[in-house]
Amino acid sequence: MQTNPLQTMSPTGAPTSGATNQNAMLGKDDFLKILVGEMTNMDPMSSNNQDPTQSVAQMAQFSIVEQLTNLKQTTEKSSAMSMLGKTVTYKNADGSTTDGVVQSVDTSGGDPTLTVDTQPGVALDAIVGVK
Repeated sequence: MQTNPLQTMSPTGAPTSGATNQNAMLGKDDFLKILVGEMTNMDPMSSNNQDPTQSVAQMAQFSIVEQLTNLKQTTEKSSAMSMLGKTVTYKNADGSTTDGVVQSVDTSGGDPTLTVDTQPGVALDAIVGVK
């Protein structure tokens, strides 16, 4: 039986197509789940383990991902804080754009949000320009 190189098996054993969502990306949480799963099932003392440094390398990868995440969050907070008092243009849910002055920044949630004039909860990725 010849297999399609783009064909994979689902967790139930049924073949799936190789077609993927081109916009899909593994996020930080997905990567960490995979890494933790590997580390949970790994026995560093096993004689079957071909590379004794594998567990150390995976711990280093885990640390790097965590530090990059922290750096991203710090950069986003700094970027949001630097917009205080500035006029920004942001994209609304309907696709139109609005100008306004950034009145405050909320960093209590995962991602910082801005209050622009009287509109709270404007996400950083909705900002399309700063004047």
